[in-house]
Amino acid sequence: LLRLVEPDAGTIRLRVDGGAAGLGDRPPSGSPDSDVVDVLSLTPAQLRRLRRHMQLVFQDPYASLNPRMTVGEAIGEPLTEHGMGTPSERRERVAALLQMVGLDPQCAERYPHAFSGGQRQRIGIARSLSLNPQFLILDEPVSSLDVSVQGQILNLFADLQEKLGMTYLIIAHDLSVVRHVSDRVAVMYLGTVVEMADREDLFGAAAHPYTVSLLSAVPDPDDVSRRRERIVLSGELPSAASPPPGCRFSTRCPVAQDRCSVEVPALREIAPGHRVACHYPGSLAPDGRRRAPVVTR
Repeated sequence: LLRLVEPDAGTIRLRVDGGAAGLGDRPPSGSPDSDVVDVLSLTPAQLRRLRRHMQLVFQDPYASLNPRMTVGEAIGEPLTEHGMGTPSERRERVAALLQMVGLDPQCAERYPHAFSGGQRQRIGIARSLSLNPQFLILDEPVSSLDVSVQGQILNLFADLQEKLGMTYLIIAHDLSVVRHVSDRVAVMYLGTVVEMADREDLFGAAAHPYTVSLLSAVPDPDDVSRRRERIVLSGELPSAASPPPGCRFSTRCPVAQDRCSVEVPALREIAPGHRVACHYPGSLAPDGRRRAPVVTR
């Protein structure tokens, strides 16, 4: 999405509010101050200008910071690269960002090795916010942190989103994290989206057999005494480089039929805003039993 790795196919369109003049076409509808940018069509110079609007928080806070740079240099580097502000203004911005993520501004003079994992992730977040981006990708932002620190970082993301009005795209395997921070969820299997819905619709009424099996593995924190039926998938995970014909999940699906191994299912809408790539959506109940599928539109 950020073109750190060039995609093989597809389209990437980003709506940027203000400051993106010359990067894309103004949309016929929507805010008059918004540009819809075709990210794949941009030249290197145009992509460089767009970088300030879209940033990334990396998964590993230990590997994403240069050990030879102080915290202040790391956070201020994007400002320097884009020629924003004087040296004194950049130092003030770094101090403000450190305060924003809950760290002492005096930390700017220290090096990454002096901080814990949670503190390093806060530094990475501060660096990603230095240019006031409108779109932020969070790549497994808490998977390498202790559970107690995870909660602090997730609450920080929520506070920053409310304060700064950014759009987040979070990539995660922890469904409790996804449910805590997401408004809309897309579930992927072997590189393909199999279900997409608003958070409550997906967690309350999952329709794809893969999503149902994933949710069956999540313990219920509100009732630890209740035993949830665990749906265990059989078979080996196929290679994403050489997926099976038809539905990619057909080789492990508990409710697969002959059609599934031949015909690729389209991502169809079964309810407003709820899309499923399955020939028989809703045919697997949360307890593992078969049931009548939902009629797709």
